[in-house]
Amino acid sequence: MVRPATGAEVANVRSKFDMTREQLSRIVGVSAATSGNGEREAGPLALQARTLEAWTAVSGLTRPEAWSRYWSTIEIS
Repeated sequence: MVRPATGAEVANVRSKFDMTREQLSRIVGVSAATSGNGEREAGPLALQARTLEAWTAVSGLTRPEAWSRYWSTIEIS
């Protein structure tokens, strides 16, 4: 199910995934500040096409899928 890009939905998805703003922002491809600002916005978010595409993909994930995507972004040295 595609979730609308609203501040409330960003907060809901982050809570569903049990992630910090930084963790969610990493899998969406935005900064943690952008993620936090988005959560405080009322109504639909004005996202650029790339970010909207990423949000659409991420918001439809399950919690295990989101964490798998997050861990795939971590570089282990």
